[in-house]
Amino acid sequence: MRTRHVVAVAAVVGVVVAGCSGDDGALDLTDDDGTAAPVETEPPVEVTEDPDPPPPDDDEEPLYPPLPPLEPDPDSDIPVDEQQAFLDLHARVYEATQQAFADIDYDLDQLERVLAGAALDEARATADRFRAEGRVSLSPDAEVAWVRVVEASGGPGIVEECRRYGPRTGLYDVATGELVEAVEVTDVILEVRYDVVMVDERLETYAVEVGGRSGEDGCA
Repeated sequence: MRTRHVVAVAAVVGVVVAGCSGDDGALDLTDDDGTAAPVETEPPVEVTEDPDPPPPDDDEEPLYPPLPPLEPDPDSDIPVDEQQAFLDLHARVYEATQQAFADIDYDLDQLERVLAGAALDEARATADRFRAEGRVSLSPDAEVAWVRVVEASGGPGIVEECRRYGPRTGLYDVATGELVEAVEVTDVILEVRYDVVMVDERLETYAVEVGGRSGEDGCA
């Protein structure tokens, strides 16, 4: 299965100080008798550390589910360090794509940091279509059950990710906040293919293709 939701599924304060000056523009530091007036100084300002940010609101629904702890499979034939490298890259791809589809103001150029080829083209086209329709892709009741590196060969690799979608996962109207198109499947296994790509005269690993299939046996 390859659907359009497979990919979809991421103060500076200015202070102005005004001063008073004499008629000639110079600051007058003398008394009327011509003697130097004492300079008044302000008491030292006590500097305190910034307060800790308020804790997150537990009642606020997430735009998309967090990833589970990404840990290499010790029973895999793929070296642990190679698995971890792909898992770390996959986490960045996940955050970038989820924000791109969930936030209508997200800078889509950020996708170029983790995607290339068909994956980049499809992601941008999907995000552009959502924005033209005034929609975002949200999955507040979804879950990422697991993420696994299933193939790696010293460069290219494949990472699979199983997602469980709930009835409130789908496309939402930005203006009304209403769900306008729900996902028709419950469990989906995404397959993200990674490869080494030459970008700006450097070889980097990017997600180059994203596919998916229905998880007929669930996310076991």
